[in-house]
Amino acid sequence: MRCALALGVLAGLTFGVGCSGSESSEPSTGGGGTGGASGGSGGSGGVPAGGGGTAASGGTAPAGGGSAGQTGGAPGAGGSGGSAATGGSVATGGSSAMGGGPAAGGSSATGGAAGAAGAGACDPSLAATNKATVNAALDALFVDKQLSAIDQYWADPYLQHNPIAVSGVDAFRDIMGLVVPSASFSYERLRTFTECDLAVVQGRYSGTGVIFDMFRLSDGKLIEHWDSDANQASDAGGPTEATNPEQTGASRAVALGFLTDLVADDLASALGRLATDYVEHREGFAEAISSDNVSYTTVHHVIADGNFVFTLSEGTLQGTPYGFYDLFRIDAGQIVEHWDSRRVVPATTESGLDIF
Repeated sequence: MRCALALGVLAGLTFGVGCSGSESSEPSTGGGGTGGASGGSGGSGGVPAGGGGTAASGGTAPAGGGSAGQTGGAPGAGGSGGSAATGGSVATGGSSAMGGGPAAGGSSATGGAAGAAGAGACDPSLAATNKATVNAALDALFVDKQLSAIDQYWADPYLQHNPIAVSGVDAFRDIMGLVVPSASFSYERLRTFTECDLAVVQGRYSGTGVIFDMFRLSDGKLIEHWDSDANQASDAGGPTEATNPEQTGASRAVALGFLTDLVADDLASALGRLATDYVEHREGFAEAISSDNVSYTTVHHVIADGNFVFTLSEGTLQGTPYGFYDLFRIDAGQIVEHWDSRRVVPATTESGLDIF
Protein backbone atom coordinates (compact mmCIF):
# COMPACT_ATOMS: atom_id res chain seq x y z
CA MET A 1 0.00 0.00 0.00
CA ARG A 2 2.90 2.35 -0.67
CA CYS A 3 5.11 3.97 1.92
CA ALA A 4 2.09 5.65 3.57
CA LEU A 5 1.09 2.29 5.05
CA ALA A 6 4.60 1.11 5.93
CA LEU A 7 4.57 3.19 9.09
CA GLY A 8 6.27 3.04 12.44
CA VAL A 9 3.37 4.33 14.52
CA LEU A 10 0.02 5.17 13.04
CA ALA A 11 -2.49 6.91 15.30
CA GLY A 12 -1.26 4.93 18.29
CA LEU A 13 -0.92 1.48 16.70
CA THR A 14 2.61 0.16 16.11
CA PHE A 15 3.33 -1.94 13.04
CA GLY A 16 5.66 -2.08 10.03
CA VAL A 17 8.73 0.10 9.70
CA GLY A 18 9.49 3.76 9.12
CA CYS A 19 9.42 5.16 5.62
CA SER A 20 13.08 6.05 5.38
CA GLY A 21 14.83 4.97 8.55
CA SER A 22 17.27 7.88 8.47
CA GLU A 23 19.73 8.15 11.33
CA SER A 24 19.54 11.92 11.15
CA SER A 25 19.45 13.86 14.39
CA GLU A 26 16.41 15.76 13.15
CA PRO A 27 13.01 15.06 14.71
CA SER A 28 10.64 12.69 12.99
CA THR A 29 8.64 14.18 10.15
CA GLY A 30 6.00 11.52 10.24
CA GLY A 31 2.91 11.24 12.17
CA GLY A 32 0.06 12.92 13.76
CA GLY A 33 -3.59 12.36 13.98
CA THR A 34 -6.09 11.21 11.40
CA GLY A 35 -4.11 9.54 8.68
CA GLY A 36 -0.65 10.32 10.01
CA ALA A 37 2.11 8.47 11.76
CA SER A 38 5.22 9.14 13.72
CA GLY A 39 8.62 7.77 12.83
CA GLY A 40 8.21 8.40 9.14
CA SER A 41 11.68 9.69 8.39
CA GLY A 42 13.64 11.21 11.24
CA GLY A 43 15.53 9.59 14.03
CA SER A 44 15.57 10.46 17.69
CA GLY A 45 17.13 13.50 19.24
CA GLY A 46 17.55 16.99 17.89
CA VAL A 47 14.29 18.29 19.34
CA PRO A 48 14.86 21.18 21.72
CA ALA A 49 13.89 20.25 25.24
CA GLY A 50 11.86 23.32 25.97
CA GLY A 51 10.16 26.19 24.25
CA GLY A 52 10.16 27.22 20.69
CA GLY A 53 7.01 25.35 19.97
CA THR A 54 5.40 28.09 18.00
CA ALA A 55 8.17 29.03 15.62
CA ALA A 56 7.69 28.24 12.00
CA SER A 57 9.97 27.65 9.04
CA GLY A 58 12.09 30.51 7.69
CA GLY A 59 10.93 30.65 4.12
CA THR A 60 12.56 27.40 3.05
CA ALA A 61 9.47 25.29 3.38
CA PRO A 62 7.61 24.25 0.25
CA ALA A 63 5.41 27.02 -1.08
CA GLY A 64 1.68 26.70 -1.29
CA GLY A 65 -0.30 25.55 -4.23
CA GLY A 66 -2.08 22.40 -5.16
CA SER A 67 -4.55 22.08 -2.33
CA ALA A 68 -8.13 23.16 -2.35
CA GLY A 69 -9.05 26.58 -1.12
CA GLN A 70 -5.57 28.01 -1.37
CA THR A 71 -4.54 30.99 -3.40
CA GLY A 72 -1.42 30.61 -5.51
CA GLY A 73 0.90 33.00 -7.27
CA ALA A 74 0.36 36.62 -6.42
CA PRO A 75 -0.66 37.69 -2.94
CA GLY A 76 -4.35 37.93 -2.29
CA ALA A 77 -6.04 41.27 -2.02
CA GLY A 78 -7.70 40.46 1.21
CA GLY A 79 -11.28 39.42 1.39
CA SER A 80 -14.05 37.86 3.34
CA GLY A 81 -15.03 34.37 4.24
CA GLY A 82 -12.25 32.42 2.65
CA SER A 83 -10.07 34.61 0.47
CA ALA A 84 -6.42 35.36 1.00
CA ALA A 85 -5.37 38.07 3.38
CA THR A 86 -3.29 41.06 2.34
CA GLY A 87 0.26 39.98 1.62
CA GLY A 88 -0.74 36.43 0.87
CA SER A 89 0.14 35.17 4.31
CA VAL A 90 -2.79 35.35 6.70
CA ALA A 91 -6.19 33.91 6.00
CA THR A 92 -9.33 35.80 6.91
CA GLY A 93 -12.58 34.20 7.85
CA GLY A 94 -10.94 30.89 8.56
CA SER A 95 -9.51 30.06 5.14
CA SER A 96 -5.94 29.62 4.05
CA ALA A 97 -3.74 31.90 1.97
CA MET A 98 -0.51 30.59 0.57
CA GLY A 99 0.19 33.63 -1.58
CA GLY A 100 3.30 32.37 -3.30
CA GLY A 101 5.68 32.42 -0.37
CA PRO A 102 7.42 35.00 1.77
CA ALA A 103 7.24 38.64 0.86
CA ALA A 104 10.16 40.61 -0.48
CA GLY A 105 13.10 40.86 1.86
CA GLY A 106 13.05 37.20 2.89
CA SER A 107 10.24 37.17 5.42
CA SER A 108 6.53 37.63 4.96
CA ALA A 109 4.38 39.55 7.37
CA THR A 110 1.22 38.18 8.83
CA GLY A 111 -0.96 40.65 7.02
CA GLY A 112 -1.20 43.25 9.75
CA ALA A 113 -4.82 44.01 10.49
CA ALA A 114 -6.05 41.73 7.72
CA GLY A 115 -7.05 39.06 10.20
CA ALA A 116 -9.69 41.29 11.72
CA ALA A 117 -11.43 41.65 8.40
CA GLY A 118 -12.70 38.10 8.53
CA ALA A 119 -14.91 38.61 11.59
CA GLY A 120 -18.51 38.04 10.65
CA ALA A 121 -17.56 37.34 7.03
CA CYS A 122 -19.45 34.05 6.94
CA ASP A 123 -22.68 32.80 8.44
CA PRO A 124 -22.05 31.93 12.12
CA SER A 125 -24.39 28.97 11.74
CA LEU A 126 -21.88 27.39 9.32
CA ALA A 127 -19.23 27.28 12.04
CA ALA A 128 -21.69 25.77 14.51
CA THR A 129 -22.79 23.16 11.98
CA ASN A 130 -19.22 22.26 11.09
CA LYS A 131 -18.28 21.96 14.76
CA ALA A 132 -21.09 19.48 15.34
CA THR A 133 -20.12 17.57 12.18
CA VAL A 134 -16.42 17.27 13.06
CA ASN A 135 -17.17 16.22 16.63
CA ALA A 136 -19.63 13.59 15.47
CA ALA A 137 -17.21 12.30 12.82
CA LEU A 138 -14.22 11.88 15.13
CA ASP A 139 -16.28 10.44 17.97
CA ALA A 140 -17.95 7.92 15.68
CA LEU A 141 -14.71 6.80 14.03
CA PHE A 142 -12.17 6.99 16.84
CA VAL A 143 -14.21 6.63 20.04
CA ASP A 144 -17.04 4.33 18.89
CA LYS A 145 -14.74 2.68 16.30
CA GLN A 146 -17.36 2.72 13.56
CA LEU A 147 -15.55 2.49 10.23
CA SER A 148 -18.86 3.26 8.50
CA ALA A 149 -18.41 6.85 9.75
CA ILE A 150 -15.87 7.37 6.96
CA ASP A 151 -18.57 6.99 4.32
CA GLN A 152 -20.89 9.25 6.30
CA TYR A 153 -18.53 12.13 7.10
CA TRP A 154 -15.52 12.04 4.73
CA ALA A 155 -15.50 12.84 1.01
CA ASP A 156 -13.01 13.08 -1.83
CA PRO A 157 -10.68 14.62 -2.69
CA TYR A 158 -9.76 14.39 1.04
CA LEU A 159 -6.48 16.20 0.51
CA GLN A 160 -3.78 15.14 2.96
CA HIS A 161 -1.14 17.55 4.28
CA ASN A 162 0.22 14.92 6.65
CA PRO A 163 3.59 14.16 5.02
CA ILE A 164 3.26 10.37 4.97
CA ALA A 165 -0.42 10.05 4.09
CA VAL A 166 -1.87 9.65 0.61
CA SER A 167 -4.85 11.81 -0.38
CA GLY A 168 -8.25 10.27 -0.99
CA VAL A 169 -10.99 8.61 1.03
CA ASP A 170 -10.03 5.11 -0.14
CA ALA A 171 -6.48 5.49 1.19
CA PHE A 172 -7.83 6.90 4.46
CA ARG A 173 -10.27 3.99 4.80
CA ASP A 174 -7.45 1.48 4.24
CA ILE A 175 -5.32 3.04 6.97
CA MET A 176 -8.15 3.38 9.47
CA GLY A 177 -9.17 -0.22 8.87
CA LEU A 178 -5.77 -1.26 10.19
CA VAL A 179 -5.70 1.15 13.12
CA VAL A 180 -9.10 1.84 14.61
CA PRO A 181 -10.29 -1.73 15.39
CA SER A 182 -7.22 -2.46 17.50
CA ALA A 183 -7.85 -2.85 21.22
CA SER A 184 -4.73 -0.77 21.84
CA PHE A 185 -6.10 2.26 19.98
CA SER A 186 -7.96 4.98 21.85
CA TYR A 187 -8.81 8.62 21.31
CA GLU A 188 -10.02 11.49 23.48
CA ARG A 189 -11.33 14.67 21.88
CA LEU A 190 -10.25 17.65 23.97
CA ARG A 191 -11.15 20.89 22.14
CA THR A 192 -12.88 21.86 18.90
CA PHE A 193 -12.93 25.31 17.30
CA THR A 194 -14.42 26.32 13.97
CA GLU A 195 -14.67 29.32 11.69
CA CYS A 196 -16.27 29.30 8.25
CA ASP A 197 -15.12 26.16 6.42
CA LEU A 198 -12.22 25.27 8.76
CA ALA A 199 -12.21 23.30 12.00
CA VAL A 200 -9.39 22.41 14.38
CA VAL A 201 -9.59 19.62 16.93
CA GLN A 202 -7.09 19.03 19.70
CA GLY A 203 -7.24 15.39 20.74
CA ARG A 204 -5.20 12.76 22.53
CA TYR A 205 -4.27 9.58 20.62
CA SER A 206 -2.93 6.46 22.26
CA GLY A 207 0.76 6.20 21.50
CA THR A 208 1.16 9.51 19.66
CA GLY A 209 -0.06 11.94 22.31
CA VAL A 210 -1.88 15.22 21.80
CA ILE A 211 -2.39 16.22 18.16
CA PHE A 212 -3.96 19.21 16.42
CA ASP A 213 -6.07 17.97 13.49
CA MET A 214 -7.32 20.69 11.15
CA PHE A 215 -10.01 20.03 8.56
CA ARG A 216 -11.70 21.84 5.71
CA LEU A 217 -15.37 20.98 5.30
CA SER A 218 -17.70 21.29 2.32
CA ASP A 219 -21.38 20.36 2.30
CA GLY A 220 -21.08 18.63 5.65
CA LYS A 221 -18.08 16.47 4.66
CA LEU A 222 -14.41 16.51 5.66
CA ILE A 223 -12.44 17.13 2.45
CA GLU A 224 -8.96 18.28 3.57
CA HIS A 225 -6.69 17.55 6.54
CA TRP A 226 -3.59 18.97 8.25
CA ASP A 227 -2.06 17.82 11.54
CA SER A 228 0.79 18.34 13.97
CA ASP A 229 3.39 15.66 14.61
CA ALA A 230 3.29 12.91 17.21
CA ASN A 231 4.49 13.56 20.74
CA GLN A 232 5.41 17.20 20.05
CA ALA A 233 2.64 19.01 21.93
CA SER A 234 2.62 21.11 25.06
CA ASP A 235 0.42 19.89 27.88
CA ALA A 236 -3.31 20.14 27.19
CA GLY A 237 -4.83 21.30 30.48
CA GLY A 238 -7.07 24.33 30.91
CA PRO A 239 -10.40 25.58 29.55
CA THR A 240 -11.86 23.66 26.62
CA GLU A 241 -14.94 25.55 25.40
CA ALA A 242 -15.05 28.78 23.39
CA THR A 243 -17.05 31.61 24.94
CA ASN A 244 -18.01 35.14 23.92
CA PRO A 245 -18.67 34.66 20.19
CA GLU A 246 -18.94 38.42 19.79
CA GLN A 247 -15.26 38.57 20.71
CA THR A 248 -14.10 36.55 17.66
CA GLY A 249 -12.82 39.47 15.57
CA ALA A 250 -11.05 41.11 18.50
CA SER A 251 -9.47 37.81 19.53
CA ARG A 252 -8.13 37.28 16.02
CA ALA A 253 -6.60 40.75 16.00
CA VAL A 254 -4.80 40.14 19.31
CA ALA A 255 -3.33 36.78 18.25
CA LEU A 256 -2.24 38.10 14.86
CA GLY A 257 -0.78 41.18 16.50
CA PHE A 258 1.39 38.92 18.65
CA LEU A 259 2.57 36.94 15.62
CA THR A 260 3.10 40.09 13.56
CA ASP A 261 5.37 41.42 16.33
CA LEU A 262 7.40 38.20 16.26
CA VAL A 263 7.74 38.36 12.47
CA ALA A 264 9.03 41.92 12.86
CA ASP A 265 11.38 40.88 15.70
CA ASP A 266 9.55 43.31 17.99
CA LEU A 267 9.84 41.14 21.08
CA ALA A 268 8.93 43.89 23.55
CA SER A 269 5.64 44.52 21.79
CA ALA A 270 4.90 40.79 21.55
CA LEU A 271 5.54 40.18 25.23
CA GLY A 272 3.41 43.22 26.05
CA ARG A 273 0.41 41.36 24.62
CA LEU A 274 0.69 38.68 27.33
CA ALA A 275 -1.48 39.18 30.40
CA THR A 276 0.10 39.41 33.83
CA ASP A 277 -1.63 36.14 34.76
CA TYR A 278 -0.65 34.48 31.46
CA VAL A 279 -0.59 30.67 31.53
CA GLU A 280 1.95 28.90 29.30
CA HIS A 281 1.57 25.18 28.61
CA ARG A 282 5.05 24.70 27.08
CA GLU A 283 7.87 25.22 29.54
CA GLY A 284 10.46 27.66 28.25
CA PHE A 285 8.30 29.19 25.52
CA ALA A 286 8.98 32.81 26.49
CA GLU A 287 12.71 32.14 26.67
CA ALA A 288 12.64 30.47 23.27
CA ILE A 289 10.90 33.34 21.47
CA SER A 290 13.34 35.71 23.17
CA SER A 291 16.31 33.90 21.62
CA ASP A 292 17.70 33.86 18.11
CA ASN A 293 16.72 30.19 17.79
CA VAL A 294 13.11 30.95 16.84
CA SER A 295 11.94 32.84 13.78
CA TYR A 296 8.39 33.41 12.52
CA THR A 297 7.93 34.16 8.83
CA THR A 298 4.40 33.33 7.67
CA VAL A 299 0.98 32.60 9.14
CA HIS A 300 -0.90 30.32 6.78
CA HIS A 301 -4.17 29.56 8.58
CA VAL A 302 -6.26 31.27 11.25
CA ILE A 303 -9.34 29.92 13.03
CA ALA A 304 -10.91 32.38 15.48
CA ASP A 305 -13.78 31.14 17.63
CA GLY A 306 -14.90 33.46 20.40
CA ASN A 307 -12.08 33.77 22.92
CA PHE A 308 -9.87 31.15 21.22
CA VAL A 309 -7.62 31.55 18.16
CA PHE A 310 -5.72 28.75 16.39
CA THR A 311 -2.94 29.47 13.89
CA LEU A 312 -0.74 27.32 11.65
CA SER A 313 2.53 29.12 10.96
CA GLU A 314 5.85 28.69 9.22
CA GLY A 315 9.38 29.61 10.33
CA THR A 316 12.51 28.06 11.81
CA LEU A 317 13.58 26.50 15.08
CA GLN A 318 17.35 26.38 15.55
CA GLY A 319 17.69 26.82 11.80
CA THR A 320 15.44 23.87 10.91
CA PRO A 321 12.25 24.59 8.92
CA TYR A 322 9.17 23.94 11.03
CA GLY A 323 5.43 24.16 10.93
CA PHE A 324 3.89 25.32 14.19
CA TYR A 325 0.43 24.93 15.54
CA ASP A 326 -0.58 27.50 18.17
CA LEU A 327 -3.71 27.90 20.23
CA PHE A 328 -4.32 31.14 22.12
CA ARG A 329 -6.99 32.07 24.67
CA ILE A 330 -7.77 35.78 24.72
CA ASP A 331 -9.35 37.90 27.44
CA ALA A 332 -9.69 41.67 27.80
CA GLY A 333 -7.50 42.30 24.76
CA GLN A 334 -4.56 40.18 25.93
CA ILE A 335 -3.30 36.62 25.54
CA VAL A 336 -4.02 34.79 28.77
CA GLU A 337 -3.18 31.21 27.80
CA HIS A 338 -1.22 29.35 25.10
CA TRP A 339 -0.88 25.76 23.86
CA ASP A 340 1.14 24.51 20.90
CA SER A 341 2.58 21.67 18.85
CA ARG A 342 4.92 21.44 15.86
CA ARG A 343 6.18 19.48 12.87
CA VAL A 344 9.48 19.52 10.96
CA VAL A 345 8.94 20.57 7.35
CA PRO A 346 9.72 17.47 5.24
CA ALA A 347 11.58 17.53 1.95
CA THR A 348 8.80 15.55 0.27
CA THR A 349 5.31 14.29 1.08
CA GLU A 350 3.35 11.23 -0.05
CA SER A 351 0.47 13.36 -1.34
CA GLY A 352 2.67 15.94 -3.04
CA LEU A 353 1.08 18.67 -0.91
CA ASP A 354 3.07 20.73 1.57
CA ILE A 355 2.24 20.59 5.27
CA PHE A 356 0.70 24.09 5.17
